[in-house]
Amino acid sequence: MVKFQHWAATALVIGFTFVVAACGGDDDEKAPKLEEPKPAALPSKPEPPLTVEPSSEGEIRYSGETASGGAFTAQMGGDVSLPSNFGSDLPSYPGAVVQSAIETTGGMSVAALESDASASDIIDFYRDQLSSNGWSVEAVNDLGRAKLLTATKGERRVMVNAENMDQGTRFTLSVGAGTN
Repeated sequence: MVKFQHWAATALVIGFTFVVAACGGDDDEKAPKLEEPKPAALPSKPEPPLTVEPSSEGEIRYSGETASGGAFTAQMGGDVSLPSNFGSDLPSYPGAVVQSAIETTGGMSVAALESDASASDIIDFYRDQLSSNGWSVEAVNDLGRAKLLTATKGERRVMVNAENMDQGTRFTLSVGAGTN
């Protein structure tokens, strides 16, 4: 969570720096003022509602409605667990810490995890576990620092994307419906 907050704070500082730089300069050097733009039309459909529930332990839970009308829940920080539709046939890597999780009523779920293991070890674990739990491993790709595994089981598809970092490995598990 601290890494994410640091990254978000850095992005805000960089963005603010660009805004200040774009607004600075001598008045004589500025281009002539153009006619003020007309305000954009308001969207005909209001944005879906979003509920944010922070806790004193650093946990944040989000829930709301997707643009297509489905519902979603998300969690960051605190004691995050894998989404319920992962099931027992898609285990968590031993010792990995779930950093965030998103689950939709449409069947798509994503979890972000961290581990001290290498990306290769994580992919090997999921290749073995998925195969022994009835999944058909379709591909394993080596992308240098990152490894990607895709597998299907019935109408479900899983993707495991693991990337070696300077300290440990970050990986995501994505589960959704469909075989394409």
